[in-house]
Amino acid sequence: MQARQFEIPEAIGRRFHRPPVPSVVAHAASKRPVVFSHIASQTAMPGPTLAPPVESAFALHVHHRPLLTGDIWLDGRHDSLGPVGQSGILIFDLRSEPVAQLHEGFEFSRFHFSRAAVEDLAYEQGMRKLGELFVEHGRADRVVYHLALALLERVEFFGTERDTLFQDSISLSLLAHVAQQYGRASARHLEVGTFAPWQYRRVCEWVDSHLHAAISVADISALVDLSPSHFSRVFRRSTGLNRPGF
Repeated sequence: MQARQFEIPEAIGRRFHRPPVPSVVAHAASKRPVVFSHIASQTAMPGPTLAPPVESAFALHVHHRPLLTGDIWLDGRHDSLGPVGQSGILIFDLRSEPVAQLHEGFEFSRFHFSRAAVEDLAYEQGMRKLGELFVEHGRADRVVYHLALALLERVEFFGTERDTLFQDSISLSLLAHVAQQYGRASARHLEVGTFAPWQYRRVCEWVDSHLHAAISVADISALVDLSPSHFSRVFRRSTGLNRPGF
């Protein structure tokens, strides 16, 4: 990750037709990285942005100066990118291969985080399972705006640095805010004896990669630090197979 961390300013800058941009990497939830970058230009983009890699992740943009005109493509479909005021935010699902072109100068901060990072934090905080992240286009969010300003001040003063408690704390605050405000993740009583999100993902990924091999409960339960008997009970509760009729 350390080598990749120092490649991020160049990669993000290239995507937005800019030189290397100020960036930091934080590990806020289950060691899943949150990448912060700040992108600015006094002139319009010379062409559409480069599409980001398709992944189960989000890019949240918070604007530091008003934006009036632009174009956006999601899943290849074009739309107008309407006005966004200062502190206005946009959230892009990176599975939709978002591409944009801005026809004027711009300045915004970008937070990149995985769906798994938000789900893990929601689970740890006793929130219900997240749905899709949704925000009204260009909604002003002063919380995200000031979190971005804090990180920007840090990276401008120290440059690209190793992981720190400061940036980890800011990123954790961002994920909690996003989950509560835009993931509709209200607090609830968690059902006892179900998989944590990371456990469910690990089991599914392992099974998918071993479909043509002999699979034992002992092998799978060891992946998530459970005894075979406890794993069986948790599996039934997590998948609904303990309901009447199953």
